[in-house]
Amino acid sequence: MHSLLVAIATTPTASRQSGLFFEPVDGHWARHFAEALPGWPASSLEVVAYRLGQQVYTAEDIEVEALIKDDRPYAGLLIGGVSLLNNHQHDRWRLAESLHVDVGIVGPASGAGKLQREFHKWIATDDPKGRDNQLPESVTSHGSNCRSSLQRQGFGRYNST
Repeated sequence: MHSLLVAIATTPTASRQSGLFFEPVDGHWARHFAEALPGWPASSLEVVAYRLGQQVYTAEDIEVEALIKDDRPYAGLLIGGVSLLNNHQHDRWRLAESLHVDVGIVGPASGAGKLQREFHKWIATDDPKGRDNQLPESVTSHGSNCRSSLQRQGFGRYNST
């Protein structure tokens, strides 16, 4: 399996103890989107992150043109996503929330076959023969929403609850 992942974030703001945070500017589309979600006021949106990735899967024996029934099928995935992150600080605890949405395409339209052919040319190895047996085109999506409360336990450290 070969994969490529590119992550881009918005304007950096002040660094905190736990690392560099990225916050969308006023008027950013993500602030309007967050405002439309229950419990996600635009003012508390701290981070927006974007993802773009491609994954290529091949059968173990790339010399066989026919479908190999007991092997991983040829498949390609092109996927993009966005994450919104909130952090609500309270006296001795904080609430961290995240919302993640990804949408992608599986199959020939993902471009994985072309990428794989070019990669094999570049490294001067045999081109996989069974690519015509790859999974058919389909759309895939994934979403998740997470809420964690962290309680301060002496010396400024947080523990998950």
